[in-house]
Amino acid sequence: MQSFLRVCELGLHRTVRAGTYSSPRRGVTRGGGAYRGRAQMDMQMYRGHAVVAALVLLTTVTAASPTGYWGYLCDGGNYSAPSKYQQNLEQLSATLPEAVASSPSLFHTQAVGSSQDRAYALARCRGDTEADDCKRCLTQAFKDVRAVCTFRKGISIYYDTCSLWFAEKIKIHLGDLQSVLRADGPPIPTQCKAFQNDASTLIADVARKASYSSQRHATGEKGRDERACNYTLYTLADCLPGISAAQCQVCLEDLTSTPGLSGGQMGERKATLLCSYRLEPYQFFRDTKDSSKQHDTIIAAKAAFAKPFFMEAKHPSAIDSFNKITTNWQGKTIALFLDYDGTLAPKVDNPDEAYMSSEMREVVQELASLCATSVVSGRARDKAENFVMIENLHYAGNHGAEIKLINETEAYEPAREYVPVINQARERLEEAIKEIKGASIEHKKFGISVHYRCVEKEERELVKKLAKQTIKGFSELTVTKGDKVVEVRPKAEFNKGFAVKYILEQLARKNNWDSSQVVAIFIGDDKTDEDAFKVLRKRVGGLGILVNKKRKWTKASYSLEDPVQVQKFLQMLVNWKKKAEAEV
Repeated sequence: MQSFLRVCELGLHRTVRAGTYSSPRRGVTRGGGAYRGRAQMDMQMYRGHAVVAALVLLTTVTAASPTGYWGYLCDGGNYSAPSKYQQNLEQLSATLPEAVASSPSLFHTQAVGSSQDRAYALARCRGDTEADDCKRCLTQAFKDVRAVCTFRKGISIYYDTCSLWFAEKIKIHLGDLQSVLRADGPPIPTQCKAFQNDASTLIADVARKASYSSQRHATGEKGRDERACNYTLYTLADCLPGISAAQCQVCLEDLTSTPGLSGGQMGERKATLLCSYRLEPYQFFRDTKDSSKQHDTIIAAKAAFAKPFFMEAKHPSAIDSFNKITTNWQGKTIALFLDYDGTLAPKVDNPDEAYMSSEMREVVQELASLCATSVVSGRARDKAENFVMIENLHYAGNHGAEIKLINETEAYEPAREYVPVINQARERLEEAIKEIKGASIEHKKFGISVHYRCVEKEERELVKKLAKQTIKGFSELTVTKGDKVVEVRPKAEFNKGFAVKYILEQLARKNNWDSSQVVAIFIGDDKTDEDAFKVLRKRVGGLGILVNKKRKWTKASYSLEDPVQVQKFLQMLVNWKKKAEAEV
């Protein structure tokens, strides 16, 4: 049975096959005998584990065994032996498996040692796992990590029924979580064209149910009985107990947005520390009648306990970190992308009165003369242009459904075919919300915005519900939520990430840019900007900056509090760019 393990970190994909080990942080790949470098250190106690590791990695990892890991990631620096950190890990290995197995949630976090050498650990077992199997799985996990991640301070390792993580730092940036992917099982029937769609749809549906479920856990199945396609697929998706529904939803959406299904096999599983899903052509989970009641208790009991590990830590200030951000920018091409509402201009009750200050306009104008600068907005492109009033900018409107580059006479409008159905949907929406005071419709040719910022709080949910119900009748359209606004857009992948990719590709082609020497920056404040942050995370030199005063799950790397700070950061960028050019 063929199998593969894919390690993904910030868009860098490395495939780990039986007999190799990949270090995602350091980019080191070793064969079956590659542990010699570390194993020949003067620590005799680890030699046996190194031999076990070589044997395990030279064979296919079994999918059904509760004590056979299917994926792992090594992280952090190294510790020595003997050392305080090693002693702390040994204490964790002696106590954590029992603590998890005896917990109603099959989940536990633990910290051991003084602040300097403290080791933080988190372990969990799948909800349908027996306590004895849970303990046995985690006990084996502590043994395995000594072999596959010898002397590393941070690891995460995944089994069918349990997972283990430990590190020297407690703060986990949720947007930075790495994922592991494995595909196995029988090959996808070559004549079955429906499999990819069936599998992707099932995974997405079950993931959505899990995020809405109070227990953060869901299962599902989908069958097809045809001559060319005869199978039943089973899926399980879940999130870590104690995290919020919003965190679970974003984690699973990110994890399932691009299901693998690339190994040509019918089974696959994908996981991060925070969430996971699994797809198989056979039922691999047990149905438990009391699971809902049990997990309701878990969420209440564990939320406070898990919080220190999973704070949605506010990302560092882009202003305070400016020197660090620009360290390696000398001589590189800068491509700047700016959202409008909430970024260049403050958000206001009336979207038609969202004006940017003259000072902001001046600094953006100056930046546009120094580097390729684009405004990427959810507004219609012509409205964005009328608000900004700067000619030498590239403009993308309607979340990427219309894009116009400088010196081009015609805009690129990939969503033009959806205009008739969008017009029909707008008429239905206007009728649906006409009785709700404060609700308004913004028609944007390639999309619709339903604003409810001025609606009484008790009626806001009604606006969202009516919008969602109305759009259900239009299979070509989808609904996304923003800040006090419901966005209606074509289901096709027209978003701010799409706009950023398109503009970068066009500018690189026209200007003969070396993509490895381009620094692309996106500054935005809304959920719809996450698509752009996600794209830039996968690029070398990509940088996302979130504009928000509150802690918030984001794929951005840095933060600014408001448009005032955005202006300050942009002015710093102007000054840096001028100085850099003067030194050339």
